[in-house]
Amino acid sequence: MSSNGRSSKTTRRRHQFQLLMWPILQQNKSFEGIKPTPNPKPNPDGTYTVTLTPAQWNTFQDNQKKPPVAVPTDAPQVKEEALPETKSAPKDEPAPEIKQESAPDTKAAPEPVKKEKAPAQEVLDNCITKKDRGMFIINIPGPMWRILKNLDAFVGIRPTPQPKPISDGSYNLKLNPIQHKIFLENMKKSIAAHEEKQPKEEPVEAPKEAPKEAPKAKDAPKEAPKAKDAPKEAPK
Repeated sequence: MSSNGRSSKTTRRRHQFQLLMWPILQQNKSFEGIKPTPNPKPNPDGTYTVTLTPAQWNTFQDNQKKPPVAVPTDAPQVKEEALPETKSAPKDEPAPEIKQESAPDTKAAPEPVKKEKAPAQEVLDNCITKKDRGMFIINIPGPMWRILKNLDAFVGIRPTPQPKPISDGSYNLKLNPIQHKIFLENMKKSIAAHEEKQPKEEPVEAPKEAPKEAPKAKDAPKEAPKAKDAPKEAPK
């Protein structure tokens, strides 16, 4: 809250209140006894300006000294209705037993064996090959070049390629068509040798079903009762 005077000759003064203070002032009846009751419109900055005489200002300050108006915070209590009682089952009667059918025993399928990618395949997947004036230019990233040096990728190629790294750390390998063919064959041999060392996956057997019970044969029909003997003839 701030107070600004227009001039020393005026008897009224303008008082400015912040946006958050205005509802509190109205709730605490800070303008009680001041007629007419100030009801200014908000300024563009959200503040409120009230013009008061010295007497009205004293009334306002006296109202401020009064205890604030208490705001009821107790929420209305909700009555809980008692739920209707449910009759319990008689103790003498045993609860019916529920038979659970046992599931067929099935062995857990073994997890598939994860194969590691061959280093030669990893190198080929990360290289970029271009053809320029009959030469093959293979751009090899720095980490892939360190892997390539440990492989027999340049067997049969003379002289052995030894390129220097360029600005981005990669290597540009230049090979003629014959050398490029030898390079690819050496990489394929390295991939095949790696795959031979990998564990082979065992065939997974399908779970066997439990043998079904043979249908019971129907009871053989009972023999018909024997007819009683015919009555004997009386002697003549």
